[in-house]
Amino acid sequence: MARAFLLTACLLLPVHALFAQAARRTFDVPAGDAASTLPKAAQQAGAEIVFPANVVVGVKTPALKGEYSVAAAFELLLAGSDLVAIIDPATGAVAIQRKESKPKKAVVPESRGASRAPQTPDSADASTVVLDQYVVSGTTLSLRRAIAEKRGEEVIADVISADEIGSIPDFGLGEALERLPGVSMIINNGRGESQFATLRGLNSDYNSIYIDGMHLPSTEASRRNVSLDIIPSSLAKGISYYKTYTPDTGGDAIGGVVNLRTRSAFDNSGFYLSARGNYGYYENRRNFKRFTPSGQFELTTSDIFGKRDQHGLVVSASIFRRDSSTILASTDTFTFWDATGAQYSTAIGNSTGATPVPSRRSWYSYDNVRARYGLFAKYEYRPISTATLHVTSGFFQHTNDEQRIFNTLIRNTGTAGKPAITGPTTGIVNSANAEVNRYDYFQDRRIMYGEIGFKAEPSPDREFSAAVNYGVGNYRQDADDDIFRASNSASLAYTFQTNFGAPVQFTPLNPAYYYNPANYRHYEHAWYDYESNEQVISLDSHYGYNATPDARGWGYKGGASYRFMDRTYDYRITRYRPTAKTLTLADALDARTIYPYSDPDTYLLNVDMDKARKMFAANPSLYPLYSGNLGDNLEADYDLTEGVASAYAMGSYRTDRFVGLAGVRWEQTRLETGSWATKSSDAGTYYVWEKQRSHYDSVLPSINLSYNVTNKLRLRAAASRSISRPAFGDLASRTVVNDQSSDGYITISKGNPDLKPRESDNFDLSAEWYFSKDSMISAAVCRKNVSNEIVSVTSKSAATVDGVDVITSTTTPRNLDDARIDGLELGFTDTKLDFLPRALRGFGIGANVTWLNIDTSTIEMDDGTRRKLPSLLESCKYTLNITLMYEYKRWSAQVSYKHTDPMLWAIDTSDAFEDRFYRANDVYDAQIRYRFNRRWSFTLQAKNLTNNRPTRVLGYNQEYNREELDNGRSWFIGATYSFR
Repeated sequence: MARAFLLTACLLLPVHALFAQAARRTFDVPAGDAASTLPKAAQQAGAEIVFPANVVVGVKTPALKGEYSVAAAFELLLAGSDLVAIIDPATGAVAIQRKESKPKKAVVPESRGASRAPQTPDSADASTVVLDQYVVSGTTLSLRRAIAEKRGEEVIADVISADEIGSIPDFGLGEALERLPGVSMIINNGRGESQFATLRGLNSDYNSIYIDGMHLPSTEASRRNVSLDIIPSSLAKGISYYKTYTPDTGGDAIGGVVNLRTRSAFDNSGFYLSARGNYGYYENRRNFKRFTPSGQFELTTSDIFGKRDQHGLVVSASIFRRDSSTILASTDTFTFWDATGAQYSTAIGNSTGATPVPSRRSWYSYDNVRARYGLFAKYEYRPISTATLHVTSGFFQHTNDEQRIFNTLIRNTGTAGKPAITGPTTGIVNSANAEVNRYDYFQDRRIMYGEIGFKAEPSPDREFSAAVNYGVGNYRQDADDDIFRASNSASLAYTFQTNFGAPVQFTPLNPAYYYNPANYRHYEHAWYDYESNEQVISLDSHYGYNATPDARGWGYKGGASYRFMDRTYDYRITRYRPTAKTLTLADALDARTIYPYSDPDTYLLNVDMDKARKMFAANPSLYPLYSGNLGDNLEADYDLTEGVASAYAMGSYRTDRFVGLAGVRWEQTRLETGSWATKSSDAGTYYVWEKQRSHYDSVLPSINLSYNVTNKLRLRAAASRSISRPAFGDLASRTVVNDQSSDGYITISKGNPDLKPRESDNFDLSAEWYFSKDSMISAAVCRKNVSNEIVSVTSKSAATVDGVDVITSTTTPRNLDDARIDGLELGFTDTKLDFLPRALRGFGIGANVTWLNIDTSTIEMDDGTRRKLPSLLESCKYTLNITLMYEYKRWSAQVSYKHTDPMLWAIDTSDAFEDRFYRANDVYDAQIRYRFNRRWSFTLQAKNLTNNRPTRVLGYNQEYNREELDNGRSWFIGATYSFR
């Protein structure tokens, strides 16, 4: 029976292909270069296409819109040229060649159950372009598609194709996005995945993230940006990074706009299914819980149905799981002393002979299971080729189950803790205190959204669209915390050695006392629960006349939109601080230990949380409630509503070689914030809920020009004005106090509801040379004049609380002076290095580099002086990305290198020494792929090959390690399957 079925299928395959050729498909292909329009037509036909690159050079095709058979569509596109389309009767693949050429069968990948064409991709000429819509064929194909899409954009932009997103084991879209020029990423706490995008030197607060033009809600506690690690790559058809703006895009973006374009069922001619799965191994495994598998699985399927194929449905689902651990070495609060034991009043650095004395050394161990779940669905209805209704919904979730252990040794800031200097970087601290902390928490971030919209073309030159969408972003974190402390004692004396560029070494002089759990008294037992919830509803409409990319002559477009956002943040904590000194770590000790990677003579004491809970439950009378619980529960809470009404008008003029777009956008923002204010009276402290309101208008003009000097050289220019609204947490009028005075410090965070939005005047120029179908060289320069820059600054002061010397750190966001950013971006892509000897022509390369010159604002220091900031927050001045590829028959391989310069992390107004940076990073990834047939391929991938350790540093020359994280390497083995 099985053999009969297989034989029947083989016999019917050519018949099916002939019917497929005759079946009518819906086409919407703009006029343009054949090199880009023919692949677009093949995609809409659901067919593979092959053509020599030199055959289509200089060939223009007319616009094609309507329902045609595949043969008729290509006949119309090629009418008037010397080209002809040959359709393979066995597979439906399309080959483009000159009319006088001898007909050839289409070049198609080998597959079981189908005849093999006489010419294979391996034997084809090096200039032949093969585009397969159904088989992921690696970075080479991805870069070719990205080149074609970039060439077709009417503004300065960069593009990633869906295939490229999957070419390295990306956790989410952030890791794919950072390969583009001008992009650097912020890693989730330095330990997770790429979370926030810094675009052209401007952190994620300056940028906007969209899905199909929809503004997503935030999943963060205080920021308005979107975490990219929550969004799966499987739903993406592509990503567009727009560096210049038109009035029909939102005005809330200075660095850039990232738009994720989802898949459509009409991308394919019928049923389509693709799946990708891999098994991952992280060399830094969890320490205290059983190891569980890591990896990912993604599934996407779509189909069109109905009598006229007018209905389409696409569904995508994904899951990712990462089981790993991280070790963090942390040192902070340096003071400087001379050889006689006298302390300098400021951090003068080591160049004068002063010895740096670290006041605190901490080792952290993080055991994490991170998981991401995604589900996306889109229904489309096309009753006619010029009208489409869509209903879209998505659900994305990211969870982090973490067990955090940290051990801290802290210098006694009193007289007894005065250090004895023994060398330029060494000394002895004769009195100290210590802490052991276990912190178990579960973090849950979610985005849920839905949209309904339609697009219609009442006539060939008129277009109307409208949509309404609703989204919810949620962040929640639940935690249990147990702290054990050993009081100041000479028995906790230690020696130290400051290692420039490496973690500081602390060595207890009495290790028997330091590691004795009976010396650590139970200080606090606590539960935390905090949650932010954001709801966004948006409505927008657009109308255009002769304003599509394939139009010629004058056109115009206008529209209006309204977005309303409602956000709440609720912080809940319950603390118990026992009075009995008999409750110690000895009663809750987990005997398992962890040895840090850079200090093998040190190990971490650990708390058994089950024992700690039982100890708490068995002694309720010994655990009174902490008196500060009420203030802690109210001070951080806030709510915020924001309504943004906008309208725009723009005109356009297009010829075959020139595109001009100009217009203006108006936005009105109305804001209301509420928070608890602390009041005092004779009866004591009490809290009052207070609200503040504000509003402002923004007028945002823009112009974009594009000119094709030749068929291969395109010049672009743009000027625009845009804004960036302050982060939610910065706007909330609240004061949050973290009182750890018994530990030597108090931290205070304040909001500022009077913050103004940043404004920027942006100027851009670019040149792009497409010297072959597979190759491109691009150069772009930009200038951004930013006013009302916002920076969160920290000031420090010394005080004495209950006889303990305490450092108070207060952080407040402020509007500063103007800043200016000048940028240069260079890109080079050549997917086949044809100038090499024939045996090496399988090599290709993609590279980009970005330089930024940032003229920053000045800031007032605590002593009244002013200084210029070293950079903008979360920005770096230089990034480099290089991908080297090689293809040989069924095999392909690539190695990727990514460099980011130091990145400013935090600013201090007490002393520039305390400014914190991420040290420069160099990361290598690699991949090997074997393509078994047109449906199956197998991959072996590696990330962070050199075990780069993210490091935060401080010091006038960033020479002191503050934090260094060891995340380790990871490996993946996987497979990809596709079916149509």
